[in-house]
Amino acid sequence: ALPPEGAASPRARSQVRLLAPHAAGLLHRSHRHGLVTAESVRIAARVARLVYEAGDWTAALALASTAARTAAEHLGDEHPATIEARSGQGPVLFRLGRYAEAADLLRPVHRDALRTLGPHDARTLDAAYELQRVLHRLGDLAQARTLLETVLDGRRHALGEDHVATLKTRCEMLELRAAQNEFDHYVAAAEELVEDCERRLGPDHLVTVWARDALARGLLRSGRGAEAEVLFRRVLAGQRAGYGDDHPLVLGVLIQLSRAQYAQGKREQAAGSAREVAEQRAAILGEDHPETAAARAWYAEVRAEPPAPG
Repeated sequence: ALPPEGAASPRARSQVRLLAPHAAGLLHRSHRHGLVTAESVRIAARVARLVYEAGDWTAALALASTAARTAAEHLGDEHPATIEARSGQGPVLFRLGRYAEAADLLRPVHRDALRTLGPHDARTLDAAYELQRVLHRLGDLAQARTLLETVLDGRRHALGEDHVATLKTRCEMLELRAAQNEFDHYVAAAEELVEDCERRLGPDHLVTVWARDALARGLLRSGRGAEAEVLFRRVLAGQRAGYGDDHPLVLGVLIQLSRAQYAQGKREQAAGSAREVAEQRAAILGEDHPETAAARAWYAEVRAEPPAPG
């Protein structure tokens, strides 16, 4: 009776974290007695996903890795439950900043899914989606775009335009377009996506919040810093309501708020927001995480004195 993914409250997700050691124990006992089944693997992988959503990425990786290893040993590398479990490690490694490791893991998972499940299976599309996110961070934007276009077409065909996974993929496409500096008609596309998400998912759904974040980034890029700041504040409130105040993903919005403040000449406010992000990322993610380094670099840039005129 686990809560559905993406629909649980912060409190419910936090409580799900308590299930992680029990799910791991179930796998260990099943392994010891030779009773591992696809269902037991899927339960463990599902709990790992919910723990990941709660923001406890270290615990999620431990459980996801146990599920994948146990499934591979007892069910074989190409069993659908094994592919699901192996794929589930990818987003956790991604959030932990271990991009190259995640890519090395997800490439063979995607290949195995294509071969055994086919290109249109939801699990194949899920593996492709996670792989493109990692390739995006590694700078392979062209390959990421190719994969994401395949995922979007596949999810539209299999699930329809209204499905949360399709809308989430459209959000990801806007993020990738921004990374490729494709801003022609970007704001209009983001506004349309926000409207679609609000109508189909509701104004408070986390994917709707994500769509607003994409729109705010487009406004900022278009020189509309004041509008972007207002929208980023709404996104920040939505993230905190959906994830909880202490969730690591909230910090990503806060640094964008700092950029919007900086763009308007609000240097002191921008520096305060940037400092909060840098300090909290170091505390939560560690000093060596790529996002901690990025936050520290932005904070240093904000604090730097502007060049003297002339």
